[in-house]
Parts: sequence; structure tokens; C-alpha cells
Amino acid sequence: MRTARTLRPLFRTRLTSVTRPGVATGVAPLGTRGRWSIANPVTNLIGSVREDASILPTYTVVHPVNGKVHAVQHSTAVDIEQALACAHGALASWSATPLEERKKIFERAADLLESPEWSEKLHTMNRAETSVPEWWSREQLKIAPQMIRALVGYADEALAEKTEKMGDTTFHVTREPYGVCLAIAAWNAVHLLTLRAIVTPLLTGNTVVLKTSEVTPGSQALWAELLYEAGVPKTALSVVHAAPDEAPGLTEQLVRDNRVRHVNFTGSTRVGRIVASLAGAGLKPCIMELGGKAPVLLLPDADIETAASHILFGAFFNQGQVCMSTERVLVPESRFGELVTALQKAWREVEDKSPKAPFRPDAVARLGELVDDAVSKGAQMLIPVAEAGEGTFPHTILGPVAQDMRLWSEESFGPLAVVIPVPDDGAVDTMVDIANESEYGLSAAVWGQDLQNAEKVARRLHSGAVHINSPILVRHLPHQLYSDIPRIAPLNILVIFLPIHPTDDTYADASPKFQSSPQPHNPSEKDSMPEEKAPKTRPMDRVHVLDFEPLHMGYPMASMKSVLLVDFEVQVHGLEEMSKKKKPVSIIIIAHGWANKAEQHWRMASGMLGEISRFERESGVERANDVLVVTLDQRNHGTRRRIKDGRTFQNDPLRLAHMACTITGGKQDQELVMQFLPPYLWPDGEREVAHWLPCGISLGGHTTWRLLRENPKITCGVPIVSLPSETLGSWLANRAETGLKHGTVTKETKYPPSLAAYWDGPTPPNAYKGKKILCIYGGEDAVLPWKVGQEKWEWIKTMQEHPGEMDQWIEPGFGHVITVGMVSKTAEWFWRWAVRQ
Repeated sequence: MRTARTLRPLFRTRLTSVTRPGVATGVAPLGTRGRWSIANPVTNLIGSVREDASILPTYTVVHPVNGKVHAVQHSTAVDIEQALACAHGALASWSATPLEERKKIFERAADLLESPEWSEKLHTMNRAETSVPEWWSREQLKIAPQMIRALVGYADEALAEKTEKMGDTTFHVTREPYGVCLAIAAWNAVHLLTLRAIVTPLLTGNTVVLKTSEVTPGSQALWAELLYEAGVPKTALSVVHAAPDEAPGLTEQLVRDNRVRHVNFTGSTRVGRIVASLAGAGLKPCIMELGGKAPVLLLPDADIETAASHILFGAFFNQGQVCMSTERVLVPESRFGELVTALQKAWREVEDKSPKAPFRPDAVARLGELVDDAVSKGAQMLIPVAEAGEGTFPHTILGPVAQDMRLWSEESFGPLAVVIPVPDDGAVDTMVDIANESEYGLSAAVWGQDLQNAEKVARRLHSGAVHINSPILVRHLPHQLYSDIPRIAPLNILVIFLPIHPTDDTYADASPKFQSSPQPHNPSEKDSMPEEKAPKTRPMDRVHVLDFEPLHMGYPMASMKSVLLVDFEVQVHGLEEMSKKKKPVSIIIIAHGWANKAEQHWRMASGMLGEISRFERESGVERANDVLVVTLDQRNHGTRRRIKDGRTFQNDPLRLAHMACTITGGKQDQELVMQFLPPYLWPDGEREVAHWLPCGISLGGHTTWRLLRENPKITCGVPIVSLPSETLGSWLANRAETGLKHGTVTKETKYPPSLAAYWDGPTPPNAYKGKKILCIYGGEDAVLPWKVGQEKWEWIKTMQEHPGEMDQWIEPGFGHVITVGMVSKTAEWFWRWAVRQ
């Protein structure tokens, strides 16, 4: 499926016809005003003029946990007029700024975001204004530079002029800015929401007025300051704040003004309706991301135990204060008890169960009313509920919930979800009907072990995004809103305007995780908020659960075709994008890590294909070979999983045997693909394969090393966070022995004599001769440290015929993970040795 570029909604299309001659876009409800009571108050940012803060009227923002207050300038209608006039006056000069110069400004902004000074400044302000978990604030700031660079990368294509000929008439299609764009961004993911609301229109030549959230005015004003430092003119981006009691009137003034030509709003459905109606009266295009009542459909064959942890994560992430939070769980009646047991088991494993403070005090009362209503009508608490202190609300899951309860249809926007059992007879149809009857249609999830059936169900849902066997939350694909709320295209991480319907096919047992939240803060303590726990994973070997979710690099998701080699399923990415020139094909094979599965690699495959295309564009050299990416499941993983007890392999005495068997099996699987996939794809011999390019991560990297060592057809490969075969066995044995001494391993690892030749046997002569090998490591990897393999690495290099045929790249600051940088380096290596030539 194709998606419109993020940038395109924010400029107009001009059509010029040329005919030849002769041819016919929290805050506590105090709203108090007074003089500045603390240093460094948050003020409006309008042009280069900064008013004397000591004489300005203010309102106050109160932290929901520690009660600390800071003052914010209270805007007036005069301030709004000044901001609009400033933005309108700057439009001509900013829109005339060459695109290359604007791109450089935002590249500098991305660089600034990665500096400790700015990252810490933004993080500290966000935590000073809200109860956002520490890890979530910092995670946004890690993602933000990638988002900006992705936008910059799209700019040339999105703004390119097009020429079309019809007969004797030539049509020139150009992209021009709308003008002044109004941005209204929410507080609950303040860094990402503010970024997308202001960077996109500015990059495309629009000017912006940002009306801040009443909850996070300081954080959003800092984003403007960062862009000023990067080079955005102060006149091109104005920031205004509005006290809660006067925000409606000032917002109406902004939306109605004729100088505003585009409106971007993220917030509640109630306010969104008002903003959309005001914009509609002026025939102004607008972008809306509103509320949600996201359902999770557990099909009759769903892996309930694994889904339970994902449900907790989706419901309680950021205290449930996300528009895509899990709100409803639909399950067949016969499996209701099983689900309750699984939820209780998953909840017991959560370390921090303490109630947290919502963004504003009145939210506690409203959540309590919703729970009281449901309980009074027969619903029960399905997980233990902790005692909540003043201003906090406990993590809650209720069930069974029926149609006469408010929680059946009302968005809770808190750490609260409900379970709805449906009759087994016609369960799937009933679940779909219940999911679709909601007025909300932002996001949903479907769980089922039959992926084809799960996808069929997903396509029946009236939801902008549907995730298969994964949490509803934290996805980076754009999507369209479905509901009887006006179908205005929403924003996710990237903004689009085409009604697409992506699905996220992460397989059922995909390393579920639940985020522990901070402990309650004692207002009497003067120290900073306590640190949160890192996200928790279960049920498999935790050090090997690699997170592939952040690997979306801003490129469109590649096409994906599932191919059955008799009973062995592989996924082929990029077939639809291949050129029509019938060039030879270089096929990359991605092999996953110990506790992962093939379905998680769609983003990685798409990123790798996108990076190779980028290298082609930047080099100006046409590729000699087309490229495909193949993903497949290792033995006993994903669709091939047979042992389901989830035992951790480091405590298994036969770990080395398991490893040897899995590595050998993975190598054989890839060799089977090499031999038999081509006739399945091209039965008439339409294409020939020029290169097979193994690229494995962790356990998959071990298979890559074996292929490089033992298969003469493999001439180029990239093992990621993996060790050469010549040193892996001894390292695993030593690690197990050390773990036994320190108590992290409870059973002695067996080293069967029959495996000695496998792990310690001699390397065939010239096994690596002439092979192009790039080894990638995390600099802080304690699972498979790069230094362990250095001696063998240097020995292998002696077999190379020419300099540069072997290299290694160590990414500082990362452990046993896969990163965007690693994907890019892999793509660059393959471009150099197997695609360009």
C-alpha cells in the first residue's frame, strides 16, 4: 500500500497549463492570575520582541504530583493578533528561502536534539510540568531526531515539480505553502506531538503559530527556542499560551482569522469537533487526532497468556493517558476465565503497582465515577487494586462489562480497561460488530495464531490502524480515522492524508513488555522525581529479546509477499518495487535473534530497502542489481514454535546442543531458500540471483557466520551483535560457567563430546578468502562482547585478498540491540559490494 508523504498536506498544488500558440494545522484548573511568583516564567514568543515578564498577567501550571507551581503568560486577544500579524508578515521571506537552506536548518535542529544540553533541558521541563514517566520522556527525545531527519529526507520528493503532457498542452504541477498554519499540540507525548505540529509546516515553507497546551506550555516553548537556535527565523514561528478559562475564545480567534490557512489539532474529541467546525466554516483544511476507545479482539485461537502482558502494557502505558490506549478487550465467553487468570499472572510480575497521578485532579473523580457505575451494575475488579492516595488512581481492569455501563462506550483516558465476554457461537462476528459500533475509530488490535484469519478480521474493523498480535500502542505507521466522528485524517508519528489501512503483523508471542511507572512522590521531599524501572520483558530469555519496533526509518513500508516452500513459510519484501528491467537480483536474508520472529522484521526490511535506494540516489549511480529482502523463522520460533513452556535457555543443561542445532538448522533453512525460492518466484526463469546476502542478528548472526564459513556461494554478509564461529562455543561455555558461580545460572551446562568438532573443529582452509564481511557490534554489549572475537577477527582478515573487504563497526553506547544505525550500515555494505556492482 502506498502512503502520501508527510510533507504534502502542508502545501497547495498549483496547476499551470501552457498551450502552444495557435492551439485551441496538567494544568490544574486554577486559572489564577497575578504577578510572577517564580524565576524564569514562561512567556509568549512573538517575533524578536520579548516583553517585561514582571508586568505581564499570568496563570499557573501545577505539577500533579509534587504540587510545584510555575507561572505562564496569560495571552490576550492583542497577543493573538500580534502573533498572527508576525507569522503572516514573515511568510513571503520564509517561503522564498531555498529548500536546501531550510533542510540544513532542520538537520541542525536534529543535531541539537542529540546534544546533552538540549536533550536534558527539554526532558527536565517536561518532568517539571507533568507526571510523565522518565523513560517515556527520554524515549521521545531519542525518536525525535530520527523523525526530523526522515522529514528532511522526504522534502525533495514531496516538493518536486511535476510536468504532464496531454496532447499539445503541458501541465506544470508545483507545490506551494498554504501560508500561516495554526498548530495545537497535546501534552501527553509533548516532544513528538509538538515536533510534528511545527517542523512539517515550517520545512515546507509555511509559517506557524503554535498555541500551547495549558499543561505543557514550558516544554512547547522550549521546542521553539531550539528551532530558533537551529536557524528558524523568530518571525516564522510564534508561540502563544492561553489560560484554561480563556483558551476557547482565543482558539476561536485563531481558527477564524482569515490569515490562518491550515489547522492542526491534537486533543479531545469534544474540542476537536469545535475546532473542526470553526475551520470548516472558513473552508480551511485541518488535521485532527482525537480520542479513542481502542478494542483488542482475542480470537478463539489467540495466545491468551502472551496477549495478557500486551494488554497491560497497552492499557497502562503513560497511565492510560494516550488516545490509542487499550480500553476494551473482547474475548469468547469460554476463554474469559483463562484471560482473567493470565491477566492476574502478568500483573503479579509487575514490580511497581502503585497508583499514579493523572494529569489533572478532576480526572481522578471522573475515573472513579466510571468504575462505580460499572461495579454497581455487576462488573468486578479482575486484577488486585492497590489503595490509592489523594490525587492518584489505581491500575484497574473491570469485567464483565455490559452495554448499560458507561465504560462500554465512554473513553476513560486513564489506567482503566474493561473485558467484554461474547458468546462463543459467532464470537468473531460479534466482536467485530461491538468494535465497530463505537464512535471512535483510531486504533485496534487482533490476536490469533492463524495469521491469515487474523488479517481477515483486521480488515473488517473500522479502525485507522490495526495491529495483529502486538500492543495497540507505539506504532509509527500513519493511518486514517474511521468513526462517525468526522473522518478527518489524524496524525500519528507522520502525517498523511490518504485513507490507508495498515496492519501490524507482529506474531503472537512477540516479547511482550509492561512499563513500570514511578513510585508516588512525597511533596515534602525536595529531591527530583524517582527513576522508573526499564520496560520489562517476558516470558523468554530477556537478554535476547531484541526490540525491532523503533526500526521504522521513515521510509514507506515495503510490499510483502508470503511464500510457502511446501510447508516452510518465508516473507519476501520488495517484489512490487522491483524495476521492470529484469536486472539480476541481490537477495538479503534477515535471520532473527533467539527470542524473536520473522514478522518483527518488516520495518527492518523496509528500512534496508529504503536506505539502498537513498544510496543510489545520492551516488547518482544506477544499481546493477535489483534488491529483495527475505525473512524467515528460526527453528522453534514464530510460526514454527513447538516448545511453548518459555523456559530460559541459560538454565538448560543442553543449551550448547540447542544452540548448535538451532544454528545449523537456521543455516540449512537459508540454504533451502537459496536453492528453491527462485523457482517459486520466477518459474519461467525471468530473473537470476546475483548474490545471496545473509544478515543475521544475535542468534541469526551466528547462522550468518556459519554460512560465510561453510557455503562457497556466500561471498558477502553482515553478522550483527554476533561472534565468529571459531570463538562462539568457548564463550558460551565460559559464560555459563561464570553464571553458575554467580548464581545467575542454576544448572551446569553440558558440553557433549560429540559437539566438540562442531564448536572447536578447525576452520576449512581459505574458508573466508575473498568474502566481504562487515561485523557490527554494540559497544556496551555484555551478552556477546565485541572484544571476545577480536583475535579470531584479525586472523580471518588475513584471508582477505584486498583491503576493505572486511570491516567492523562498533556503535558506542549500545548493548545487545539492533539499531537504526546498524540497519543503515548493513544497507551501505550491501550497496557497495552487491547492488551497485
